[in-house]
Amino acid sequence: TVDENALFGEGIDEVPFRKEYANLLLKFNQQNEALKNFLLLTKQSPNDPDNYFQAGQIYEQQNRYDIALGLMQKCAMLDKKHAKAHAEIGLMLYRTKQFNEAKKEIDIALKLSPETYSSYYYLGKILKEAKDLQGAIKAFEKAQRDPEVKQKAIIEHGSCYMLAGRNDNALVDFQRAIELDKDNSHQETLYARYFLAVCYE
Repeated sequence: TVDENALFGEGIDEVPFRKEYANLLLKFNQQNEALKNFLLLTKQSPNDPDNYFQAGQIYEQQNRYDIALGLMQKCAMLDKKHAKAHAEIGLMLYRTKQFNEAKKEIDIALKLSPETYSSYYYLGKILKEAKDLQGAIKAFEKAQRDPEVKQKAIIEHGSCYMLAGRNDNALVDFQRAIELDKDNSHQETLYARYFLAVCYE
């Protein structure tokens, strides 16, 4: 109602309102509406790196990596210590097969924030692609400390064991990943079930 009817400036400051509103829209899976608000915020508050980061993440989830990469780079330019932005840039470079550049960005992210365990998830993906399964397994183990990527990291950990022909270890990981999803609602659980079935086969 506020979004549709408010005259901003009359007791309602638009920038904090849009930030709050955009985050709520994200929480309720209204990505396109959230994106509109974050893009508006990049114009209204151009020196706030978080707006570029959030908009970049939405574009990334929509597989529009060219736009997402530009927004993430803008975020990293405004805040050189934004570890997550460097990690996301690394992931997008990885997706476009620019592995060396991707590794550099992930290394920056880890140097800036070794406790941002999600960065190890991306590092694991790069090492797995480079066929360094041992290194990837170690990276995915560290990534499991981040609750947001924990399930994905366990599945990737298991898939490395699968590639190495160690199906018994892989079975344990996929079973753990499925058990993490109490209400069976995550897309990743489907992958875990599929890989588990392959192991049983």
